[in-house]
Amino acid sequence: VTRSEDPDTLFFHRRLILEGETETGLYIKNLLDALDFDWDAHFEAVLGPRLGPPAGKAAHRLGLDRRPERATQR
Repeated sequence: VTRSEDPDTLFFHRRLILEGETETGLYIKNLLDALDFDWDAHFEAVLGPRLGPPAGKAAHRLGLDRRPERATQR
């Protein structure tokens, strides 16, 4: 959710296990990965105009709005 770790890296390091219908799981993972989430709008919608902007700034400072770096393949 926070995109703090790359799911591909977790999978290949065997820290993420995908069972069952893996094709559907991969499709959903790629769909979620392609979304461009607007943190500022989300926080303002949930917390209101008074608390939303400070929460958005905190998310930016914590790096929650950034995608994880992809591990390079060797």
